[in-house]
Amino acid sequence: MNTVLFIDNLVFFGGLLALLLALGQMVLKKKDSRNYLYALIMLLLAIYQFCISLHLFFDAMSWQHIFPYVHITSTLSVCMLIPLIYFYFRSLPELSFNFSKKLLFHFIPAAAAVIVLAILTARIGYPLDVTIAGRDYKGYIYKTVFTVRMVSVSTIVLEGVYLIAITRHYVSLYRDARADKRDKYVAVLSWGFLTLFFILSSGFLIAFFAAKYDNISGLYNLYTLRFMVITVFTFLYGYRYPFAMNIVNTETLRTYYARSQTDKLPIDAIVEGLEKMMAENKVFTDESLSIEKTADALGITSHQLSEILNTRLQKNFSTWLKEKRIAEARTLLIRKPGAKIIDISLDCGFNSLSTFNTAFRQITGCSPSAYRKQSGPDEAPRKRVHSRLPQASVKNNGDLGHP
Repeated sequence: MNTVLFIDNLVFFGGLLALLLALGQMVLKKKDSRNYLYALIMLLLAIYQFCISLHLFFDAMSWQHIFPYVHITSTLSVCMLIPLIYFYFRSLPELSFNFSKKLLFHFIPAAAAVIVLAILTARIGYPLDVTIAGRDYKGYIYKTVFTVRMVSVSTIVLEGVYLIAITRHYVSLYRDARADKRDKYVAVLSWGFLTLFFILSSGFLIAFFAAKYDNISGLYNLYTLRFMVITVFTFLYGYRYPFAMNIVNTETLRTYYARSQTDKLPIDAIVEGLEKMMAENKVFTDESLSIEKTADALGITSHQLSEILNTRLQKNFSTWLKEKRIAEARTLLIRKPGAKIIDISLDCGFNSLSTFNTAFRQITGCSPSAYRKQSGPDEAPRKRVHSRLPQASVKNNGDLGHP
């Protein structure tokens, strides 16, 4: 098989894998902004690799007509990938990724590249001499249009600028982790650094030869192949070390909480207000209650509330809320012996009976129905006996006074 065709088949496989990784992020039950960011990166990687290998499904004449548009699409996907990869690696050691309008400025180069290529495509049309197996159509574009070559080289240089910035950030994190002897965190940071270094070094190597030589078809093959390598490497590393990203998040939280966010807060008053909200207003019965809503009602941030719960009660918000709801459910199971268990679960803030049963077993060690049977019959007689004691006491006193 022709070398170029073999590489393009590998690239097409990389596109399929990247698409699967993107879809995999979307089916996760618990997603945050970084999952969506990672999915978008994988989607753009898939689009780029499909563009490179798309000619496998067209004859030479059809490919001539669609090539300029495919070239624009592939350039756009790469130009968008560069800042997105930067955002992703910057967000990994952070608590979350928050997109703002200011970040749109990072996509100006992508818009400029598309505009330039669109104007040139309208002016020169499409190449007339196309040899798919040797990818001469790419050589034609590079040989005949200097501006297009500069767009491609500028894209790689831009990639280098972004990756240098993020690499400097990771080197700083790496040094701090080594100083604190956090070995697992060091390993994860090393993986991130090596991945970035591979992307960076190969990109600059291609940019150097692209500027020096007219015929860069071989190096272009390397440029496209590296995206497939990155996709496969990401998949294999995530499969082999699924804890990697959790380590980053855990260590980030540890470092974050080391810088206390509650030093100047009246913690005792906040805890008292929190307990009052639960005891009097029973806000835990709201099934949509979140740490953000609770913190907002207390006039603090969700991070501050999380720190207070962790330091004062040694619990996270989810566990603490679950315990409040189960405590209320235990009371209602005894107080309302005729009430349906599903009604009690809904009254306590659970959105389904199965979730309620699971949580109840975790905390009490038995099912709600078993708890009601065990507690109900014993509680009732005790209450009846206690209620009769005062009367019996009075009667006996009377008997003693009148023999």
